[in-house]
Amino acid sequence: MKIQIKTFILVVILLISIGSYLYFSTPLFYDKISLEPIKIYYGVSQGDVQKVSVTVSGNETQQSIASKQKYPIRYVKFKISNLFKESWNEFKIGYENFKQEINFWYMVGDGSEMYNTTKRLEYEKNNIPDYLIKASFIKNGFVPVWSQVWNSQPTMSVIIEPFLKQTSYGIWEREYFFDTKFSGTQLNGETYLTAEVKNIIFEINIPDNFKIESADDIKLDKVSGGYLLTKELESGKTFHLVIKDIEKEKIKIITGFSSLALFGIILAMFIQQWYEKRRKK
Repeated sequence: MKIQIKTFILVVILLISIGSYLYFSTPLFYDKISLEPIKIYYGVSQGDVQKVSVTVSGNETQQSIASKQKYPIRYVKFKISNLFKESWNEFKIGYENFKQEINFWYMVGDGSEMYNTTKRLEYEKNNIPDYLIKASFIKNGFVPVWSQVWNSQPTMSVIIEPFLKQTSYGIWEREYFFDTKFSGTQLNGETYLTAEVKNIIFEINIPDNFKIESADDIKLDKVSGGYLLTKELESGKTFHLVIKDIEKEKIKIITGFSSLALFGIILAMFIQQWYEKRRKK
């Protein structure tokens, strides 16, 4: 009976050591990542109309009209302040030759200006979005952009999902792709086509207790509480960010070593028990 209890305890310890090793030293219990596209569309009906020549047969052509993106976009900037949980973050679009047609600000008695939220909501209700920004880290997958509204404020705040996923103990990462392939999408019966955008800019706050394991061609500045990572992503390029928690890395090393050592000790005890039983026979 004592031998059975001892064996049971050893089996439990052995399973704990195996489980600890798998949890702390392998990606078995964590998220997997894949290449995730970021796509920017413009609304066809909101674009400028231009005349085009269409070949109908042989050398014969006829005139037609087509939609053209109204405002060329220099960049779309994502400011990510919290990498690990759902939160409000700042987005910004830099247009070229943008024409402000509506003023959402009004004067108050003391001579200062206030933002007219009611007027903005009314504008959004009566107009379809000029652009759609689609990305997996945006809440609900996309954010509509009304250019007049967006440019009436210094920045816009958008809810994002966790920007990184935990792929193993103490390691967080994700890989994004700036997709500029020609394609279309629909929203509320409206057609959207791929917009021309020079680049996407990420400004990401990395906490002090993390170190960057993988991120090519980045700019890194020291800020309060951590680092500001800046990455410019051109069309068709990928951004693979991997960061490691320094404190958890120490725990991972100690636990991994202890689990393997404990596994070896218990296994040796089982082998010894088996050997002694065979010798007695």
